[in-house]
Amino acid sequence: MSKGHSCLPTDRHPLIPSALCPKRNNLQGIKRSFSTLGRPQKKINLMTIKNCLNKFKDWRFSTYAMHSIDGMAGGLVGIFIPIYFLSIGYSVSQIFIFFIFNNFSILIFFFVASWFAKNFSLVKTLFVRLLFLALNLFFLYNLKTWPSFFYLISILNAIELAFYWFPLHVVFAKSAESETMGEHVSKLFALPSLVGIIIPLIGAGISTLLGFKALFIAAGIIYLISIVPFLFVGNIPIEVKINFRKIIDYSRRYKKYFVAEFFLGISGEIEAYILPIFLFLTFNNILSIGFLATLLGLGSAIFTLLVGKYSSRIEKRKFLRVGAVIMIVIWIGRYLSIDQTSFYILSILAGFLSALISVPFNSIFYINAKNNHVEDFVIFREVPISLGRIILYGAGLLFVSQIKISFLLSAIPYVFLLFF
Repeated sequence: MSKGHSCLPTDRHPLIPSALCPKRNNLQGIKRSFSTLGRPQKKINLMTIKNCLNKFKDWRFSTYAMHSIDGMAGGLVGIFIPIYFLSIGYSVSQIFIFFIFNNFSILIFFFVASWFAKNFSLVKTLFVRLLFLALNLFFLYNLKTWPSFFYLISILNAIELAFYWFPLHVVFAKSAESETMGEHVSKLFALPSLVGIIIPLIGAGISTLLGFKALFIAAGIIYLISIVPFLFVGNIPIEVKINFRKIIDYSRRYKKYFVAEFFLGISGEIEAYILPIFLFLTFNNILSIGFLATLLGLGSAIFTLLVGKYSSRIEKRKFLRVGAVIMIVIWIGRYLSIDQTSFYILSILAGFLSALISVPFNSIFYINAKNNHVEDFVIFREVPISLGRIILYGAGLLFVSQIKISFLLSAIPYVFLLFF
């Protein structure tokens, strides 16, 4: 696969020797120099633009670009969706049921997305995703007026997520090299955080000053821009052979991996949604949610790249075990915390040190996918993740009044990783 061309500008610059040459009339020299000053520069600019466009023909580069822009939009609205539901009168129990429907639907529509990508292409799958994303934002925008569409939003969100993550995982697994997978994964995780480092705080500000509707409009525009990098790529042919028997076969061959994905799916969901719900209910401050997410992103962006650099050289399970011990301490600390300051401090630490888990573990996922049938393994991975999240929210319905207990539950996956 072509590595593309550099987007750095050329070091050629226009010269004006006639203005400095004593053998010529100075005024004429200067006049001629300025009359031609812009001409070479125009060619340089055109070549620079062409080189940048050629860069987008690289699947991996386009994936980084798309995921970074998409991450900006996600940073605006992602963690604020449950807060929006609470602010317009939905209960925590209703939100948990929403996410049960959502995660069950994601699993189903991963199969649909794979069928669509096989028959129509990965790029067209991403374009169709935009349609469902637009419908999702439209009904979110009008939810207060049309409350009966609450659970339809859950399904629309599931469709757009499946039609985004299936092609992204497949493209990334096929285009990244196993030998340097840690570095590739660290860029995939870190670049969205670097690009949108203060986006969650901006999202909190927009929702506070202008309302959630303005937030959905801003996110929709950025989501639309995110597809631009994929306008210039070709197509990667895919083949899907997944069936129930193959899922059982993978789960037997990768028992520890299956269980780890199950548990980490639970922990990730608590971090993404249940923690923000708890903070909003406890401190009733949307800005604190945005500030928390910004701190997480800041720490994650910096340390993830560093972990990625060394995870290809050091055995990945060593990173996982060190990270597991640290994350156990952080989640117990969150359970014991009673003020916002301690949550902020622990969030900075979690942002930095969770990379010890995310980079090596996701590297293992992509390497496993490359060692098997990529498309099928990507679908298989979604099974334990979705099951874990469905069970989390189902159990959460029994402990809605004691939501903080979930912080102790989030420490359990990392105990398992000590023996992974």
